[in-house]
Amino acid sequence: MRISKLSFCIVAMCCLSACRTTYMVSQNKVLVFGSGGGITGMVTTYVLTADGKLYTMATQGTKTLLKEKIRAREVNELFEEAKQLKDPKMQCNRPGNMYYFLYIFNQDSNPDCMWGENGFTPSAEVLELYNELMELTI
Repeated sequence: MRISKLSFCIVAMCCLSACRTTYMVSQNKVLVFGSGGGITGMVTTYVLTADGKLYTMATQGTKTLLKEKIRAREVNELFEEAKQLKDPKMQCNRPGNMYYFLYIFNQDSNPDCMWGENGFTPSAEVLELYNELMELTI
């Protein structure tokens, strides 16, 4: 009986956390970025919400709040910069063994870019936004 209760609690917590993540992505403008791959296959994902919260998620699926609040002006500038990236600049799917990614979720469209393949470099605008976002994680 104890195992059943424990299993139920674990499943309930997983479901609730999944619902919360879906709500966060579907209801807000969100920038998702990070890197992964290599010999371990580890992926580190960061999520910046429009209200200035920065989350980090590791391959194991644990979600933690990295920074409680990032200045509104800085967040607005990053989202405005992301808005300027139209599909031709953003659309790239050229991952390599080690790869980097940037996804923009908003109400209009959801452009994305993944790169890392030898000899391929995404547009300067994508790299600039990615580097600015990564600076937030330090």
